[in-house]
Amino acid sequence: MKILLNKKKKAKRYKGTRRDSFLARRARMFGGLMAPLIVWGRRLGIIAAIVVFIIWVGSWIWLSGAPQNAASWIKNVVVEKSIDAGFRVENILVEGRDYSDSEILLALINAEQGDPLLTFDPVGAAERIGKMSWVRDVTVQRRWPDAIYVGLTERIPIALWKSKDKVFVIDERGAVITDFKLERFRDLLLIDGGQEAVLKSVDLIKNLQVEMLVYERAEQAHWAGQRRWDLKLKSGVLVKLPEEDVALALRRLSKAQEDDNLLDKDLISIDLRDPLRMIIRTRPGAVHEYKSSASQANQDGSDI
Repeated sequence: MKILLNKKKKAKRYKGTRRDSFLARRARMFGGLMAPLIVWGRRLGIIAAIVVFIIWVGSWIWLSGAPQNAASWIKNVVVEKSIDAGFRVENILVEGRDYSDSEILLALINAEQGDPLLTFDPVGAAERIGKMSWVRDVTVQRRWPDAIYVGLTERIPIALWKSKDKVFVIDERGAVITDFKLERFRDLLLIDGGQEAVLKSVDLIKNLQVEMLVYERAEQAHWAGQRRWDLKLKSGVLVKLPEEDVALALRRLSKAQEDDNLLDKDLISIDLRDPLRMIIRTRPGAVHEYKSSASQANQDGSDI
């Protein structure tokens, strides 16, 4: 009996040992897997708490205006030190200005003597100046230690354009510049006609500028019939130009002036529309015979 009891007890202890061993191994395995996760979970929690804290503190600081105030303070200190070092506006150099209003130009530069050169904005100044009617191109620079440089390329006035009751200055591309302070442009050729006349006048003036004997005497150009030009000279003489070959017609007229001072005679009109002859109308009592190798003038005062 004792032997049997002893066997049973041994068997019972044996079974218990196997189960405990399995559970222990399982616990060790599970614990081995969870331990890193628990550690990292704690770390992530700490990091998240720190991030939230930083965001909260940063938001509070930003909303309170502290960074802006600090940046403004630093900027002011730097600007003051730059002034002390001599980096302040003492000279404004403008190159290429002939027609642009100087007072308006200075207002658009927006800088005065003694201002810190460091805070001057050349890009903004160039944008403002570029909107002036006379300015085609502009360059604005800070020139250390104490100057602002403004380089202008202005539009070139070539004529006055009369549109209804107003007169404008036009440039070398036929674009309207301004109707302000026209007194200084009174010697320019006056163009009479619509918008098409303005565009066509560019070629006319280029041809006239080749024949200076005619150009310097021309006062007004009328776009006749929307197809050709009539020139009125300062002497009152009317010159009728052809629809085509305007340059050739002006060359003929210029040569007549060179050879015989034709434009200084007491005439009413000169008709150049016929490429083979020049028709001249004289004033009554001032008949003038004019012959050239290419044509013979009409002497009876008739107009064609």
